[in-house]
Amino acid sequence: MNIKGNLMYRLLKIYSIALIVIITLFSFGISMIVNQEKSNRAERLSQNGLTRMSYFVEEKQAKVDDLANSIARSEQYYQGLTSYFSMNDSEFLAYTLKNNYVISNFTNYIEQITLTDKDVEFIAIDTQFSKERYLSDAKSLYGRKVKTIEKGNTLMLDSTIKPAGWNFIGNAYLGINRIPIDDMLDQLSVEFDTNIFLISDRGQMVYTNTKNKELEQNITEKLKKGVSFSSESFSNRYFVQEAQITNKQYRLISLVDKKEVSKNSRLFFLLMTLASLLISVVLLLLLYRLFNGYVFQINDILKTIKDVSEGKRNVRISQEDKKSELLDITIGINQMLESLNTFIRENYELELRQKEAEFSALQAQINPHFMYNTLEYIRMSALSEGMEDLSEVVFAFASILRNNISQSKVITLENELKFLEQYVYLYQMRYPKNIGYSFKIEEKLKKQEIPKFSLQPLIENYFAHGVDFRRINNAISVNVYQHNETIMIEIKDNGKGMTSDKLTEINDYLVGKREFTSESIGIKNVNERLKIIFDDKYRMLFKETKGGGVTILISIELK
Repeated sequence: MNIKGNLMYRLLKIYSIALIVIITLFSFGISMIVNQEKSNRAERLSQNGLTRMSYFVEEKQAKVDDLANSIARSEQYYQGLTSYFSMNDSEFLAYTLKNNYVISNFTNYIEQITLTDKDVEFIAIDTQFSKERYLSDAKSLYGRKVKTIEKGNTLMLDSTIKPAGWNFIGNAYLGINRIPIDDMLDQLSVEFDTNIFLISDRGQMVYTNTKNKELEQNITEKLKKGVSFSSESFSNRYFVQEAQITNKQYRLISLVDKKEVSKNSRLFFLLMTLASLLISVVLLLLLYRLFNGYVFQINDILKTIKDVSEGKRNVRISQEDKKSELLDITIGINQMLESLNTFIRENYELELRQKEAEFSALQAQINPHFMYNTLEYIRMSALSEGMEDLSEVVFAFASILRNNISQSKVITLENELKFLEQYVYLYQMRYPKNIGYSFKIEEKLKKQEIPKFSLQPLIENYFAHGVDFRRINNAISVNVYQHNETIMIEIKDNGKGMTSDKLTEINDYLVGKREFTSESIGIKNVNERLKIIFDDKYRMLFKETKGGGVTILISIELK
């Protein structure tokens, strides 16, 4: 068999192409959805980074603002600050003891901030009236004087100290540990890096967590040159979020690299493609194995059918390797082949029997001619001797014999009644004073054909079971007439009759309500033969004759 042209392999090819296309489109669609989702997550990540950083900076800025405002609004704090820078430590201590230590010592307020906020690395203050700076850190919670404030690796926020109605007198600084900020932003940057830039209103880079040196250098150079730039200038490459915080004192920019998102999406698409290809290969191998099994089974079935068509009628399909529907088909074909063999064998045997029957019929034709001639010789001898009654009996018997051995399967109603009359005549000749009969048929129904011997068994039943030869008034009649479009055959006798139960039993059988249980096979024979010929156009009914006996009504609808 040409495998390339096999329907199963064509279907496998179609399924393979369809499977690959569907899985590829599915992978592409999923990748597009994932890419869009990653882009949305990147934008949300950028916004989350901006929001958290804004909250953090505003919280810390509020503390340094409170410190600056407390010094600016409190005359005791302000006097204490000026005294701190103009006195040495022992003088300042004496000053605070003299002027209520709690109220006049601003360092107490600073100490409380340091103790209550673990993120604070240092607090510093500078003034216009001193070149020295105040610094409170882990080394000195109460503070010390320093020449310069070293920012170090901290986020340093500042606030102006300006009493009401006064000019600027100094700044308060809050140095914040970068580690909590970096950790907070690193938690957001698990999937994509969030680049945060905190820029003061003076154009200084206050904080950034970026690892992208190129981006950091780009922004730093713009700040050094004093170039005003919009964060939207980065929108081609980055997802951008920007906010002004602490009354526009700081500009906070959050950037997430689109290339990083695309790279992540491409990696996902590559993995999806590889997974799709792997799934496609596995499915195609399974399909190939499945289809190959089907093809093998179908080829075996087709080969057997071809062998049978070539005359090998004893070949059968093996059932061992067949499954599911193909097993049912195999069993069905094998049963059909068995039935075919049986039919051929029976048909052959039937033909042989038919030939034998034809031969026997040809051979038997010699005997009827001999009997006809012999009976004719007897009849003529009876006539020559003046025995007319005997001659009539011989003639009737010869007619009955001729009708019985005739090859014809149908007979006209006229001839059927003539045959019945000769049959009854033989009984009358035997009992001339005990039996009377009458046969009538309408002229237009004489040529109507019915199966041969359709009525004779019913007449025979009367003489076998219904007649009483001790009586002298036994009578039987057959009347054939047409009622509307129906042939009516009425057979009536005045014999012994039947019980009502027997009549009911026979009539139930005739309409198919019960099986035939009567000892008389004549009724069954007549019923089945008439049903074969006339089907539902035929009916038969048994009923009691008035005065005794049985009446049989046979109706046949005219075609």
